Amino acid sequence: MTFALKQYQQQSLAKLETYLQACLSMTPMEAFAHAITEHEPEAIIPTYTSRFGSHVPCVCLRVPTGGGKTLMAAHSVALAGRSLMHSQAPVALWLTPSDTIRKQTLEAFTNAQHPYRQALTTHFGDRVRICDLDSLQTIGPHDVGHSAILVVTTIQSLSVRKTTDRNVYSFFEALSPHFALLPTPVPQGLECVSAEDLTHQPYLNSQDVGRVKHSVANWLHLQQPIVIVDEAHNHQTAVFYNAIGRINPSCVIEFTATPVSGINVLHHVSAQQLKAEQMIKLPIVLTEHPQGWRECIHSARITRDRLEALAQNEPDYLRPIALIQAEDKNAEATVEAVRHFLEQDELIEKNQIAIVTGSQKELNGINLFDPQCPIRYVVTVEALKEGWDCSFAYVLASLQSVRSAKDVEQLLGRVLRMPYALNRQQDALNKAYAHIVAESFAEAAHNITDRLVNNMGFNPYEAANLFISQQFPLPLPDGQARAPRIPDCYIPLPAMPSPEVVATWPSEVNHVIDIRPTSHGAALLMPGNLNDSVYQQIQDCVSAPLNAAQKTALTAQFNLQRDIRAAQLAPAALGHTFAPIPQLCLPFEQHLEVVDRMMLSGMGQLNLQGPIQATHL
Repeated sequence: MTFALKQYQQQSLAKLETYLQACLSMTPMEAFAHAITEHEPEAIIPTYTSRFGSHVPCVCLRVPTGGGKTLMAAHSVALAGRSLMHSQAPVALWLTPSDTIRKQTLEAFTNAQHPYRQALTTHFGDRVRICDLDSLQTIGPHDVGHSAILVVTTIQSLSVRKTTDRNVYSFFEALSPHFALLPTPVPQGLECVSAEDLTHQPYLNSQDVGRVKHSVANWLHLQQPIVIVDEAHNHQTAVFYNAIGRINPSCVIEFTATPVSGINVLHHVSAQQLKAEQMIKLPIVLTEHPQGWRECIHSARITRDRLEALAQNEPDYLRPIALIQAEDKNAEATVEAVRHFLEQDELIEKNQIAIVTGSQKELNGINLFDPQCPIRYVVTVEALKEGWDCSFAYVLASLQSVRSAKDVEQLLGRVLRMPYALNRQQDALNKAYAHIVAESFAEAAHNITDRLVNNMGFNPYEAANLFISQQFPLPLPDGQARAPRIPDCYIPLPAMPSPEVVATWPSEVNHVIDIRPTSHGAALLMPGNLNDSVYQQIQDCVSAPLNAAQKTALTAQFNLQRDIRAAQLAPAALGHTFAPIPQLCLPFEQHLEVVDRMMLSGMGQLNLQGPIQATHL
């Protein structure tokens, strides 16, 4: 089935095309600024990092989970070949974060009916060759320049400190035809056979020392491939940069939902854009279970069963799936403990449960969208945190203590995709559901609202209503209930303040803030329960060294945070007090008795289930 690109996907790719075309006449850094400000002259330009050399274009498209990053990446191969290389038959190296995702990606691109393959077919017709590193020898010299060649592999297969540690850098006779007509002089950067290679590859001899290696890495170097990096936030190390540098890329295009410092984010897509295009389920109904992991799973099972009953009224086939994130083997709620609880206590049939861990991969070869598939529960530890795609997943039950907002964002992303990219007729099926045990998970989840406003384009009301909390106890005078969480404020800054400037700030400011570098400059973190005086002091301090435009933008961010607090927090959390509610009492034997059901029935022979009769008290 061919998927037409959504409007936000077209906009993202259009900005990428603008950038790559600008790289023909500008440096990558200048092109980055040009592409960002072309339609927004007042936009603040993030710091550009030349990680693979100042001449190599390298940018990232930030798309929330569920936004079709892989489909966009498939279209970007032809876009980059056309815009930057003037080629109708480019070579692209597609890097995945794990071997599981590599296999999934290869399977999709080799399936003529899959949208990813059809994205390539749209641009190249049948002139497409797909391979991994092991099958690269099936690509002949006649394919280069005639067909678009997509090589799919993991980031780890290239990232090494010593090239003798990976086969991708080894000498292969099967690749020799590609090196028969090496240009003279030999291009710089190609690796040659060394004396150390003789000990690892016995078919080489001393006469081979100094020859250009007929290796996969050298073949890629000669082709100057377009490099596509999936889930780019995982691999931002010097080893990774060096590995990419060895293959002489024409450009590096990264895709992620959660960029980290050092990634050049060219374009942001907001989750609200995905919601408007019917790509994701929102809001997320978040339920906490302080009673423990068994109660959490029990409630998640009830939620899933209710959704499946509603799904019977949908025109499209839909079988809601619950994802259960178990604890590791040293904890109580292990994978096996969860499976046993599902089977013995919740009476779930064994064939409805699949285990997906590093050693157990019970989803391999299973089509979860098949109406004959019985699976309704997937139990994992970390294996599904990213790169797993099933729009039937509706319920997340997390039994772990997760504190990172990035990890929470990735986990919740597993249940955000909308089936068939079309809103459901039953409103409950347009939402996602998360059942959690650890309070730290809830705190991290609610902190995502700050990221939604500052990084993803949500307005404060939308961000404050991203989550619907089904269990949020009000504070009681005796302190028995937990007080409402007051989320930390997250405000982006154009640059890190210098240590000399920070040293001049008042101690009450420095004691409550934390400033960290980000891909856009820096981020200011501060508690959400600050009084107005300290809040204003912080704003004055961080804005002092900025220019007028930056101060205006920063003031807007501080005002947004005020709006978020007003939208998120109960009056009690904002310091407002209420008059005490009087308790109804009646005089009884010369003292006051609290009026309750037992008192009324005892004093007046009152039966609350029967007719009321007038009785003298």
